Amino acid sequence: MDKYHKMNRSAFIIQSYWMNKKKQFKPLVKVYFTSLTGQSHQIKQNLHKSQLILDQKKWNIKYIDICENKEDMALTQQYRQQGFELPHIYINEHFIGGANELQELEDFQYLDDIYTQTYLKICLNCNNDRLEKQNECDQCQKPFLFFRKN
Repeated sequence: MDKYHKMNRSAFIIQSYWMNKKKQFKPLVKVYFTSLTGQSHQIKQNLHKSQLILDQKKWNIKYIDICENKEDMALTQQYRQQGFELPHIYINEHFIGGANELQELEDFQYLDDIYTQTYLKICLNCNNDRLEKQNECDQCQKPFLFFRKN
């Protein structure tokens, strides 16, 4: 086998590997909540609101009770100190906020694009193409990850 064919074969193997990896990737939504009975009425309403929004999406959702793990409790405590009530919602490892922020993203029709990671290719605000290393859109001057709270 000559050098040209070896290079093409190697490129094909690499491309096949990444195509399979991409197929395996399933976006994930994590919802941190508490099962403590003393939780406020507002927290229960917020959890119910987020469940209604997310359950209709038929997405890969993982509900995590912070009472079962001290690390999860510490993680949520950081955001609670910043004013974010439970539940805390992460989409593809990005903290987007609580139930109100989730509702807002759904109302403005950003939620599906965040889940499918469309923001990696285009600006969700103006649909301008995104270059690989850009953090902010050239056209509208808004951050590509405007929805992220961390």
